[in-house]
Amino acid sequence: MLSNLLKKNAVTIIDGNGISWCEVIQVAAEPLVNNGSIMQLYVNSIIETIVRDGPYMNIGPRVALIYTPFSKYVRQTCISLLKSNVPIALMSQEHMVNLWFVIAFSDAEGRLKLMRAMTMLLTDPNNISQLLLARDVDALLKVTNTVK
Repeated sequence: MLSNLLKKNAVTIIDGNGISWCEVIQVAAEPLVNNGSIMQLYVNSIIETIVRDGPYMNIGPRVALIYTPFSKYVRQTCISLLKSNVPIALMSQEHMVNLWFVIAFSDAEGRLKLMRAMTMLLTDPNNISQLLLARDVDALLKVTNTVK
């Protein structure tokens, strides 16, 4: 499933120094906006949701699953991944993140399949370790592509 959705051009690695959580979300979502999968309004609504509801998207140590329920701004189910070499605070130092997954769903079936795949990926501590140690996009994709 992830190998069908997470393409090389939607995976980014940055240093992470001097960038805010708002900026990192913009950069992480940029490939999906550029390829037409989501509208910029989707990204704006993500940021508004975090400001309003807090950093609940920080689903575990150093991992954030970034999304919003506003599917009217989604053209197709999609995912992008940004890895920051330096952890970035998602609103506060209590929520330090290196792996920023931006996900969007165009329908219920896409949501179910993508969430199942993300659960399989992110509940395996070995996968998280390998993603955090990855130094290039191909190494990140090697881990994500193991999820069926």
